[in-house]
Amino acid sequence: MKTLILLTTIFSFNAFAASLKIKKSEVSWVATGYPGFLSIEGSGGKITAEHLKIEDNYLSGYFKVLVKDFKTGMNLRDQHMLNYLESETYPYAYLKIDKKPLNSQVFKGYLQIKENKKVIVGNLEIKGSKVSGSFNINLNDFPAIGAPSWRGISIADEVTIKVNADIAHD
Repeated sequence: MKTLILLTTIFSFNAFAASLKIKKSEVSWVATGYPGFLSIEGSGGKITAEHLKIEDNYLSGYFKVLVKDFKTGMNLRDQHMLNYLESETYPYAYLKIDKKPLNSQVFKGYLQIKENKKVIVGNLEIKGSKVSGSFNINLNDFPAIGAPSWRGISIADEVTIKVNADIAHD
């Protein structure tokens, strides 16, 4: 019986275009301070997805995260982050994935932060209804952001972004 349920689930995701929705999600990021004694973590981002589907063993979708949702644990640092990101003018960060093969953990997508759009490569694993992934960005690739600094302490160029989500049929 378990085999039948598993086969039915796999068939329903792969045999036709399955529209999906995100039930629950969290996006977090980690940046190292320079000099390297400081680690800054942001969490609380929630994903909204449009056109999220699995078709012919490929995942595709358009994702956005409201940048105001991120919290670092310090109100002043949060305010500085929102100022750097110009969250009033650019409230969302966007990620578009055109065709991620289900049999591969590697994905290629287009990340847009403010007016900068960049091709990124990362890992994305789908196990049942659970999705987890990560990718790195280099702040130099997003000149509209730059590397924030304050009193001689700045953010290193590389930031790691992690995503966890639960998906379901729409």
